[in-house]
Amino acid sequence: MKQKFYGFGGAFNEKGWSFLSQLSTDDQAKAMQLLFDATDGANFQYGRIPIGANDYSVTMYSDDDDDDTSLAKFSIDEDKKYIIPYIKAALAVNPNIHLWGSPWSPPGWMKSGGDGTKSLNHGTMKNDSATLTAYASYFVKWVQAYAGENIKIESVAPQNEPNYSEAYPSCQWKAADYTKFVGQFLGPALKTASLDTTIILGTMSRNDTNSGTGESDQSVVSAVLADSTALGFVKGFGLQWNMMQSGAFIPSGVGSSSLPKWQSEHKCGNYSWGGAAYGQAYNSSKAPNDFGYAEESWGNIHDWLTAGVSVYNAWNMVLDPNGMSVANWPQDTLIVADPSSKVLTPKPAYYAFRHFSQYTQPGATRVGTSGDVSCSGDGIGKCGNGVAAIAFKNPDDTHVVVLFNNGSGAAQVTLAIGSTNLQFMMAASSFATVVN
Repeated sequence: MKQKFYGFGGAFNEKGWSFLSQLSTDDQAKAMQLLFDATDGANFQYGRIPIGANDYSVTMYSDDDDDDTSLAKFSIDEDKKYIIPYIKAALAVNPNIHLWGSPWSPPGWMKSGGDGTKSLNHGTMKNDSATLTAYASYFVKWVQAYAGENIKIESVAPQNEPNYSEAYPSCQWKAADYTKFVGQFLGPALKTASLDTTIILGTMSRNDTNSGTGESDQSVVSAVLADSTALGFVKGFGLQWNMMQSGAFIPSGVGSSSLPKWQSEHKCGNYSWGGAAYGQAYNSSKAPNDFGYAEESWGNIHDWLTAGVSVYNAWNMVLDPNGMSVANWPQDTLIVADPSSKVLTPKPAYYAFRHFSQYTQPGATRVGTSGDVSCSGDGIGKCGNGVAAIAFKNPDDTHVVVLFNNGSGAAQVTLAIGSTNLQFMMAASSFATVVN
């Protein structure tokens, strides 16, 4: 018996709803049903919310762009244009979605070295007490404002990718400052406000050294793990796709911790680097949204589940056919909403996710398998030539076995689940799910 698993999810990004809003209300409802419905959909249980703008936002904003530590002008008016309608449409299908938030950048005036006083691009978080106190209050106000919209935020992560400084909303954090913020500012502020919102140590991505900070996301995690005050407020890890190699979490302290591990952001697809390693050809103008991305996605899900994550988050759930970020990276998605043709299309990666997520119930326990080929375990998501499998036992005692035939020809599969023996054919490059 392995880890408990609580569900799949994805990110509510502004561009997704902006494209859906150009389709019919029936298609908007259909998209939410495809993603969140338990009977005839992907049964997503988790939703990630950007706190302020990110690289898939329509406009660049924070919820308080005024340089004033009192946060007198804090407002979620921008959130109400795209993000909140998106979330509410999903909650109408599944009112029990576990929602969590993470900023890509604090308000620009809280950073040094950014692209101007209020710019969200580039920069490093300031570490003076007045700024850190204001930023902790910013989180509290955001959680409270969403509660006012009947949206419960269960968890927050202090920073998306804390060692990246990019030409999109981003912010570098020194490990000591991140640790101090969690233990001395954010954790106490949430507690003082009587909020039960927890802190996820995330979302970590960079496994190499950032020349700007001389650190990596590994060093941020290690610093928090070594600080009992900060660690006392942390209820789990949020790890993106760079933070696992050869089947092991990065840093090693994550694997030995009893705290739950989340895969907080699935690989984006369509890479300008090493695309051939993923079975994909890079397209600089349009996201491929092809079966190669679905194959890679299945393998990555397999690798992370095998490593022991208890929650798995897709990245963009909905985009247009181009999938262009504000940083001009056209990334893949699960569902395409085409404003020109007014057509909604689930893409192959959607079905790779759904083969897992529709049938695996919250609280399922992963169980061992034998006889299947191995996948890479290195974050690339490639499986061997043959049939790979991963299995769960649901709380209702049903078993779920998810399979992928990565062979060049059809394969006959013989599957034994307890005293039940099944035999069936799988086409080449195909997925299958068996529930028994």
